[in-house]
Amino acid sequence: MSPGSSVALKNNFHSRYVRLNSGSVDSATQDTNQNVNDLTWERFTVIDAGNGEAALHNTDWNRFLRMSPTAVDASPVRAASDLPADWVWERFRVVELANNEIALHSTVHNRFLSVGAGTALRSEPKAWNQLPTDWKWERLSVVRMKSLEPGDIVALHNAQAGKFLNMLPQPDMGSSSPAAATSLPANWNYERFRVVDAGNGTIALHSAAMNRFVTMHGSDMTGSPMKDAAALPSDWRSEVFSVKYFPQSGGEDIALHNGLHNRFVRMTATGVDTSVQMDLQQTLTDAQLRFKVLKLPADLTKASDAAYTVEVN
Repeated sequence: MSPGSSVALKNNFHSRYVRLNSGSVDSATQDTNQNVNDLTWERFTVIDAGNGEAALHNTDWNRFLRMSPTAVDASPVRAASDLPADWVWERFRVVELANNEIALHSTVHNRFLSVGAGTALRSEPKAWNQLPTDWKWERLSVVRMKSLEPGDIVALHNAQAGKFLNMLPQPDMGSSSPAAATSLPANWNYERFRVVDAGNGTIALHSAAMNRFVTMHGSDMTGSPMKDAAALPSDWRSEVFSVKYFPQSGGEDIALHNGLHNRFVRMTATGVDTSVQMDLQQTLTDAQLRFKVLKLPADLTKASDAAYTVEVN
């Protein structure tokens, strides 16, 4: 599991996914050959927790998976980029196993995450390197999910407006002429953005045409000062976004949330601005906040229908 990746965790013995549901964690979701990218409560961002450990953050509820002294449950609301140094319940050692499986071991509790038939539990005490061969509930397959990945070139289309997000020369954020979400004209460069790793599962969007980052400024959307895609300053927070995935969209419909301003990017009929202040974990019903990802080839010449692939590690 690489930091920043979006994954689902599946126990093959029970054929169930680990699911974070508000303050609780269970395995109520069975694998019924559904499109795993339609799932959101089962989607976790892998966070580097230091000292060789990982944390797992669910964007839909804006909480970490954790092991408490009595249960496997969810942390209080906390951004993926803000894991406190003294939160030890949220940290797990990733133990690599045979057959492309892993186990998650809590060092502080000396127990493994265990997946039952609908439940998520703590195993009996056991050292990380002493997992018995007949323990099946602790073995997990890591399923890679569709996500905005650093290096991707994308266009973002709002279905209600029927337009793509773009960056104008002023610099300002705006919307294109009406267009279908399935393709982008080869000469439309203002609508193309490179996904840049902003740390802890967050991203920034860079316009090569303007050499600027997409920026949220209060209730306005604009472009940053000129800056190369590889040179995002660590203290630029208005350019950093969390990606919220909509259920039943195949992982292709997203909303972009800026933690500093606590707002989502919004496309109206007349332009691009922001929502009112809203927490990341709030349920979104406003279609103006919803964008479909169209992944473009790296050569920036034409769109690709093969937006993403799903891999099992």
